Amino acid sequence: MEQIKKWRWYLASLGCIAILVSLVSEHYVYKYYVPSTPVIVGLNFISHIGLALFTLGIITVALDLPEWKLYFQQRLAESTLQSEYLRTLDNKKLIELQSETIKAYFKDDKLDREGSFMKYFHLKIHSYLGSPYRENNQKIFSLIPTEQENIFTIDDSFSYRCRMVGGRIQENIIWCERPGRNRGFEECAITISCPPGHIARCANREKCAFVKNDCRDISIGKEMLEPLVDEYGKGYKYSLENFKDVDGLEITVKVKYKMDIKDYETWVMAYPTKGFTFTVRYPDNLKIEADVLGMESTEYRIVNKSGLYSISSESWVLANNGIIYQFTKTT
Repeated sequence: MEQIKKWRWYLASLGCIAILVSLVSEHYVYKYYVPSTPVIVGLNFISHIGLALFTLGIITVALDLPEWKLYFQQRLAESTLQSEYLRTLDNKKLIELQSETIKAYFKDDKLDREGSFMKYFHLKIHSYLGSPYRENNQKIFSLIPTEQENIFTIDDSFSYRCRMVGGRIQENIIWCERPGRNRGFEECAITISCPPGHIARCANREKCAFVKNDCRDISIGKEMLEPLVDEYGKGYKYSLENFKDVDGLEITVKVKYKMDIKDYETWVMAYPTKGFTFTVRYPDNLKIEADVLGMESTEYRIVNKSGLYSISSESWVLANNGIIYQFTKTT
């Protein structure tokens, strides 16, 4: 670096000398001689070369001054943060820029060391920022006694609003029981409700469905659902490919099946969710124990009465977090 600084001054000095030589020579030649064309061209060439070297040297020296360095750093930072520029970067460069910003914010250059939470964030959580999400997720879980001891019929109803990110909403509607259960599904039905502005368009997309409510609601029976068996359990699936660009699409799923109260139950979010209400209605001779996973106690409210249990929140819940609960007999 010191060598470079010296060469800057050398250039400026050499340019200054060349200019002086050119001026002195030109004065001497014009005073005592009648200069020829080659001489004039040569003197002009030396003058221009000297001026170029002098200017280059002075500019490079000036650019190294603290004030100018700060100025260009600020201009570069503003340019880097322009959305048009950011869109030209690939994913790897964007992640690196994001990591550098976070490290600067927390003033710790080792935040992204191997095994750090930042590494986990980029691997497991970062993608949620660009994934579709749900709003106002509501679930009503009702237990109805049967003639069999400990076996209850479950009316399970839940609804939510699909929100679009990256040009699409969620890909499928899925309902699954946990692996190893054999509950015997009695009913499974889905209602798709289109938001204003999409009513006619949605109705035309599902010609095979029963359309009602002025083409706003589309009812889909069990016979139209795709059976699903995977690592998450057994259930049903319905593709939303025809509705992928309908932001605000409302989904209602109603399922009826049998349940042994000795089994614990879970309700976890398949997508990031903003706001939920979980309501359980059960006979008075039962009690419920429940726990909320992935949330602080200050983020939700609980109502616990005889035969009625409710948890509600207006906060965010990440995918795969939710509620685990179990029933026991009181008498």
